[in-house]
Amino acid sequence: MRSRWLWLILGIALAVRAAMLVPAWQDRRRTTTPDSDDYRQLARSLADRGEFGTAGRPEIFRTPGYPAFLIAADALSGTRAGTLLGQVLLDTALVLLTGLLGRLLVSLRVGLIAAAFQALSPVAIAASCRLLSDSLYAFLLTLVVLLLISHFKTGRRRSLIAAAVVMAAACYVRPVGLAMAAACAVVLLFRPKRFRRAGAFAAIMIAAIAPWVARNAVVADYVGFSSFAADSMYRYSAPKLLAETEGITEQAAADRMLADLHRHRQAEALDTPGDFARYRKREALKIIAAHPWTYAKIHARGCLAFWLPGATDVLEVAGLTTGQRGTLTVFQRRGLVAAARHYFEGNIAAMILAAVMSVVPAAKYFGVMVSLAKKLRPGISAAGWLMLLLVAVGALAGGPAATARFRLAVEPLLSLAAAYGATAIVQMFQKRRLSAS
Repeated sequence: MRSRWLWLILGIALAVRAAMLVPAWQDRRRTTTPDSDDYRQLARSLADRGEFGTAGRPEIFRTPGYPAFLIAADALSGTRAGTLLGQVLLDTALVLLTGLLGRLLVSLRVGLIAAAFQALSPVAIAASCRLLSDSLYAFLLTLVVLLLISHFKTGRRRSLIAAAVVMAAACYVRPVGLAMAAACAVVLLFRPKRFRRAGAFAAIMIAAIAPWVARNAVVADYVGFSSFAADSMYRYSAPKLLAETEGITEQAAADRMLADLHRHRQAEALDTPGDFARYRKREALKIIAAHPWTYAKIHARGCLAFWLPGATDVLEVAGLTTGQRGTLTVFQRRGLVAAARHYFEGNIAAMILAAVMSVVPAAKYFGVMVSLAKKLRPGISAAGWLMLLLVAVGALAGGPAATARFRLAVEPLLSLAAAYGATAIVQMFQKRRLSAS
């Protein structure tokens, strides 16, 4: 994509993200979350002892993709600042991928607008400056989409093979990628030579994740790629469900579940990570099965956080506000206004900055709605179905655990849809002007 406008957009994206590192580096806690500490511990375990675990126990919730990235980045740069700068460069490359995807699907103009949306995305800017797997996963997933759409257009098998390999790498970064891979396979099933192509994609995926499944079975007594789905239900969904159905606090529900776990550990001789994972899955499903409709409501309500602007993440990295204070729970129970009051606590300057940064996501969502109005009709292309399914999976997977940063994985796809919608609006006004003249 040769365009001075593209280079300008990439320059702005890099400058904004690099500028965020300056205040963040004044207090390194701004670049981390509890998840960041887990990733760091796993990276140290992998680098020092060749084991993937903590406190002498094999890890089955997280996968080794991002810790391996941290090891490589640290080896190249030698400092955490260098690792974060690498993420900033990676996220700037994601802006480029977004532009390339827009050009491949529609036009150069749409690609440039999509890249501009992505460059100014608050959730992307903040994620690039934190030690979290989101930026790396988003880059890999967007590359998968680019490769698959190239395959749809050319029919070349090497694009399909490359997409499957990159998708497998994305799963090692975030195991939710398995659900995204399933969405890709579904779309391939509705293409020419469906069984051959979907089968090849699935076979490569299975071959790539099989070693980790075998590792989990051997060292952790767990058959599966990751325990993330059942563990998320146990940690987030089940306590919220108990709290709502029994009229107790979520902390009380979590404490009761923890006490039950300790009792069962003695009674059932729970010992291996697999034992604990099976217990958590069994208990979570039992609680959910007792109140399925209430659970569905809680899950849907939790998914709303996926669509939050992400401006508060930028404020936290900049040191203007602090997170991890239960704001999401307030949002899920009492709504956006109550959550804003709880979070900002009268900080007018932070509220104004958040409102300004929220303009970009608001404009993006409006463009997405226009794009959906034009494209949701019989005859939607395979590329359209692929993007729609990936966004749907991303939006619905998180449930009560969802946050705005979960959206980063599909933010480039939303940027592209918004760019298409914006172009359609401009064309509509141009037609009206011509008809009026």
